[in-house]
Amino acid sequence: MQPDPIPWCAPDVSGNERRYLTEAAAAGQVGPAGTFLERFESDVAAAAGTRHAVATSSGTTALHIALLVAGVALGDEVLVPAWTFVATANAIRHAGAHPIVLDIEPDHWQLDVAQVRQFLNERCTLAGGRPVDVRTRRPVAAIVPVHLLGHPADLDPLRTVAADRGLVVVEDAAQGLAATYHGRPVGSGGLAITSFNANKLITTGGGGAIVTADPDQAARARYLINQAREHPVEYRHGEVGYNARMSNLHAAVGVAQMERLSAFVEAKRRIHDRYRQALGDLPGVTFQTQAPWARATRWFTTVLIDSDRFGMTARNLRERLGAAGIHAGPPWTPLHLTGAHRGCAPWPCPVAERLGRTALHLPCSTTLSTEQQDRVIDAIHQAA
Repeated sequence: MQPDPIPWCAPDVSGNERRYLTEAAAAGQVGPAGTFLERFESDVAAAAGTRHAVATSSGTTALHIALLVAGVALGDEVLVPAWTFVATANAIRHAGAHPIVLDIEPDHWQLDVAQVRQFLNERCTLAGGRPVDVRTRRPVAAIVPVHLLGHPADLDPLRTVAADRGLVVVEDAAQGLAATYHGRPVGSGGLAITSFNANKLITTGGGGAIVTADPDQAARARYLINQAREHPVEYRHGEVGYNARMSNLHAAVGVAQMERLSAFVEAKRRIHDRYRQALGDLPGVTFQTQAPWARATRWFTTVLIDSDRFGMTARNLRERLGAAGIHAGPPWTPLHLTGAHRGCAPWPCPVAERLGRTALHLPCSTTLSTEQQDRVIDAIHQAA
């Protein structure tokens, strides 16, 4: 008899989620307003080390709106890492802009600052004080670092480059809530977003948030996600807006989740550390390195599988684990190799392309038991 399946990254909703949902429904607060929504936004802002959080219907929507708030306009270009979930590039396109993908660095797997400098120095000219892509003739407006796998991007040099070139930085912390950079929460240094999809560290079932210390940015975001409504009672709409608010029911789940944020982070790190200790010496298995300026949450535990040294490809290993009832996650396809965004890289991205072939996300639910993790570890050892 085959043992119970082990999920890849399942949410833990065993806290106060049911109770708070019942309270919200009993109060008739099921729409995009209510006490749980206010409380959730306050909790998220505190976790991000900033003053304001604006809850949205998804992380993708949050990034779309944040780009508009930051001033990204139709026809602009936005620099992003080549290896991330496709939603980052999709949000840029939703804003009417164009993603330009650059490689990640090989140790921490974050947007390579040297690549950003190279693109701005070698592929851009200045026009009106702004970089313009000499190939497309489009202005470059922003950098969107993604805190991949719960590990912070190297923000300070990116912000320096951005300031020198008149660019804005919008942090995509969809994967990075509760991670710290030089001891500061990601999202605390400017305009950022996060996600509460079902597999995220904190879930509302679906949702996201824009975080900022700037009250004007927060107000602009609230305006845009509420159909650009200009009057609290009358239906006045000054521009094209969006129906992108989070409901109080979703926020009720989020409040219950935020009560256990520290416990979830602790569980993720414990799972990662145990995998590293058990698998780190296997030939052909490589873990993400934590930078000295970073404290990663280890939202995902991801390994690279060198088929020559390990004896099989990451895909083969994933299929073998699946046959044993162990669900591991496939890698993201590098953005410039997807049908949706093909050709958006100015040059090859060998590190991202290698991860797109060799990465494997190991089971890492916060509820993963020691016995379940032992099954995963034993199965990988047997495959090696």
